[in-house]
Amino acid sequence: LSTMRTRTLVFYITAGFGITLTLTVWLGLIANERLQEIRTHASRINQEALPGIYLSGRVEAIAHETGMLVLKNLLSVNEEQRAEFAKRIGENIEELTKRMKEYERTVHGDKAMEHFHQRHETTAEYAAIIGTLLKLSGEGKTQEAMELNVTKLDAAFEKLTKVAREEVAVGKANSDKAAQGILTSVSGAET
Repeated sequence: LSTMRTRTLVFYITAGFGITLTLTVWLGLIANERLQEIRTHASRINQEALPGIYLSGRVEAIAHETGMLVLKNLLSVNEEQRAEFAKRIGENIEELTKRMKEYERTVHGDKAMEHFHQRHETTAEYAAIIGTLLKLSGEGKTQEAMELNVTKLDAAFEKLTKVAREEVAVGKANSDKAAQGILTSVSGAET
């Protein structure tokens, strides 16, 4: 009788330990799966949305500064100042091109790529108008350059700003979607 009880007791302890171990492994696998989902969503925020939003804002700021420099260039009567403004404008255009290449690496998805191509086109249009303005200014055709500034550059800047804001909205939507995925993964892990 004592041997039978001991065997039964050993069986129950072993079975309980086996069930506990199985449940622990199962819960560990589920937790690992949830952590991987969280990592994936966090990566989308850190590697795509946030850098894209930052670079989009940076491109807009550079474009704005460049527009102001163009206006200063057109209004300046000092050739030395004009040359300095033209140099800074050229540096800004190079910076704009560099930032656009950086920004392209953060673009994922069809809608975001569509916005990127619009931004690229509007940035190229903006830079081309600035090139024409500087050429006219350098040739002493200030009045023509001022007219081009009002008729074309302002519109190109507005278009560039509009596209940038749309891109930021897409980036924010992607961040929100990823954040919702994190919340879902965390909620799933809690239950």
